[in-house]
Amino acid sequence: MKGLLRKDFYLLWRYFKFYLMIMAAVAGLAFADSIILIYPIFFAAMTVVGLTGVEEKSRWQLYTAALPCSRKTVVLEKYLFAALLLFPTTAICFLIAILIHFEPVIILLNLCAAVLLLSLFLPVQLRFGVERARLFYLIIIVAVISGFSALSGIQEEGGLTLPQLPHFYPALIGLLTALAAGISILCAWRLYRNKELA
Repeated sequence: MKGLLRKDFYLLWRYFKFYLMIMAAVAGLAFADSIILIYPIFFAAMTVVGLTGVEEKSRWQLYTAALPCSRKTVVLEKYLFAALLLFPTTAICFLIAILIHFEPVIILLNLCAAVLLLSLFLPVQLRFGVERARLFYLIIIVAVISGFSALSGIQEEGGLTLPQLPHFYPALIGLLTALAAGISILCAWRLYRNKELA
């Protein structure tokens, strides 16, 4: 597990140095426009997807079959690596949000959204690869954007009144997100376990 994590951080620095600089710059620009603060968390999530694509192009999965680690360990490492990127990024954004008087709950909800996206993407990508998973990504993204656009349009026309959410809804969303991540890990392991590495 430790060796796999080191490998991913080496890849992160090798291929995504410029990407990390963009994330830092975006976080800095939040002092001028607070809404920008939501983007670094999603950048971190998509970095995990991008690194998995780099591995596939280099046929790294063939080497993992010869390593003294199980496929379950390979899957768990991906989720742990995602957590090691997402949580520090969220912590930094959370502190900046407090400094600029931006609603910190929005940062936590963005973390939940990023985790949910990864929970959908990673099992499909690990099983079918980047190329075949792109259509799935497109369908999910278009569905989410279309849903938000439709809701916004209806609300602007006065045809929809959103209910008042209870004060504990962030904790409930966090709990559901953790449950979704657990289900995703189980699904990813089962899908990757049956994958033919060729």
